[in-house]
Amino acid sequence: MAQNRTLPHVEGTIVRNGRYHLKLHIPYAIREFYGNKPHVRRSLRTADPRQAERAVTLQKAEFHQKELEKERLANLPKLVEALRPDQRKLFDEAGGLEGLLDVFQRSLTALAFAEPGSTDPINMVAGPDYEPPEPVDPYDARFEEAQDRAAYEVLRDDAVAEGKTLKALGQKVKIPGEVFGLGELADVYADEKKQPTKTKGNFATVVRRFIEYHGDIALEDLTLAHLREYGSAVLKLPKHTSSAKLRGLSMPDLIRVADAEGLERVGTTTRDKDLSILKALTSFGKGQGYMQSDPWRGYSAVTAKGKYARRGKPRHPFKPDQVRAILDHVASNRDARTVDRWAPVLAAYQGARIEEICQMRGDDVYQVGETWVMRITVEGEEQKVKNASSYRVIPLHSAVIKAGFLDYAKSRTGPQPLFQEFEGRSRQLVDVRPDTDGRMAGHFGKRFSRMLRKDIGIEDRTRTFHSFRHTWEDAAGDVEMYQAHRKMLAGRSGEQGSQDGYGDGAMQKALAVSLNKIDPLAERE
Repeated sequence: MAQNRTLPHVEGTIVRNGRYHLKLHIPYAIREFYGNKPHVRRSLRTADPRQAERAVTLQKAEFHQKELEKERLANLPKLVEALRPDQRKLFDEAGGLEGLLDVFQRSLTALAFAEPGSTDPINMVAGPDYEPPEPVDPYDARFEEAQDRAAYEVLRDDAVAEGKTLKALGQKVKIPGEVFGLGELADVYADEKKQPTKTKGNFATVVRRFIEYHGDIALEDLTLAHLREYGSAVLKLPKHTSSAKLRGLSMPDLIRVADAEGLERVGTTTRDKDLSILKALTSFGKGQGYMQSDPWRGYSAVTAKGKYARRGKPRHPFKPDQVRAILDHVASNRDARTVDRWAPVLAAYQGARIEEICQMRGDDVYQVGETWVMRITVEGEEQKVKNASSYRVIPLHSAVIKAGFLDYAKSRTGPQPLFQEFEGRSRQLVDVRPDTDGRMAGHFGKRFSRMLRKDIGIEDRTRTFHSFRHTWEDAAGDVEMYQAHRKMLAGRSGEQGSQDGYGDGAMQKALAVSLNKIDPLAERE
């Protein structure tokens, strides 16, 4: 017993018979990996406290790995849903994660035997003294070598595809000859740029399409032809892909279906967005040293000229009678505590963007001198602006105050979200919260669109919530507002000093005079 007391205490162990014994509590969440036992107990067979500490550290590291594994398993359904169609096919054909791991391991084994220059399997069996019965014809030898090399490349491509699918599912695997292509570059880009969820998803969709069309190409092997051909292929995609028949199909399959059934195709706007995303990635790759040169720099797709009336505008302003119909409807049919009531009012009279409105907090409405103002800022965790010029402090329009907005804002002071909304079918009133893409306006935007089409009867798809902003701009032009004031109030880029917020009382008074001249309900000549 005296010997027990002489050993230094090591946390996570007990001392018996002059030796350290491990005794660590197993976190409840991972006990299933240890036969549902509450503790790990075993002799460490050492009296050295340093070795005992090392054993405890290693065991805790194992616990952490099991926790990560448990987390990966819990997230597996979401990761499976996010797989590209070709990867999902591999996953399904293998019978799930364990099956895919087994298939990948067998691919690695086959690859090792098939590698050009590897030990001849016949020599492995018959020995180095084995000689073929007849001399091999040089042509036959080259042909056989070419076949072997082609087979090796097929096996390698299979192993890479399986390995990348496993990585997408959170598995740490080493892939022989792994290609660092656009998929990997997009992941790096998203991390470095801290892309919002929706933007990251848009990039992922474009990269997925490119890989589906051309294959997983290493960055250094990309050519201008790849981009040009992809741009041409995009124009063959069906315009609508949300139907059960088309959902989840790869890009080549979508094009085949669209050709066979004569479906309406996407336009040059979609193509140009796709190309701009791909060019942004290679520009980033060149700048960060992932590529020696940017093969797509300066490329611009050719667009046939057409009549302006046919091309049209992506968004049209609301007409005064449409603005009146919307504001009357929300005043009569929307709860005065919700963003649904006030967002159209602020958009019509303040010219604010939908996301700017929905992300406002209670302390973003306050008084500067004698003028009540609203602030568009990035100070809150969920707040963001389009660019530096979008950050601004602007006076409240007199019509907004008259409508009762100021009274409402005074009831929602502090750092809490300024607006509330009814949550789903529960009809429970909650603070405005971000959607799955991280957009504070996501839920409201969908409700507004339904109201606009069904309740108001405005079915023109060129008119959306953003049409308020175009109406505001037209109204500002009608009253010949100073360009400097117009840029400040609208948060337009290019106005130097806009990030300063125009916070002094004199400036707010001057801005208020200009703003109060605007009437989005006035008929235009």
